[in-house]
Amino acid sequence: MSTPPAPSATGPPPTHLQTLTLIELDIAHLLSTASTSIHNPTRTSIAEFHASLASISARLQRQVVALRAADIVVGLEPRGGDRVGREVERELWKEGLEAVEVGEREGEGESEGEGEIMRE
Repeated sequence: MSTPPAPSATGPPPTHLQTLTLIELDIAHLLSTASTSIHNPTRTSIAEFHASLASISARLQRQVVALRAADIVVGLEPRGGDRVGREVERELWKEGLEAVEVGEREGEGESEGEGEIMRE
């Protein structure tokens, strides 16, 4: 997963465009991780998928906040706020995490250790 370069004494912090480019690269990595998690679901692959997804989501949300702060119109923003979107996202995260926990419980009897296979 890529992270934006840290500001240094010799250069400015990354621009929003550079940050979005890094996020785009991480989305490609996320899709690869999703494929791995589907075809060979291990604790490691599923944890990496969820960590990547959470990171991308948080960074995109920060970009939206920055655009709003700069008074740049965010075209996909629903009218009347984003309460429904946040509730749906919260519910999806809850369901996903519950599925991972169920998979971990089912996989506990098969083998021990990191990278354990969670399905037969």
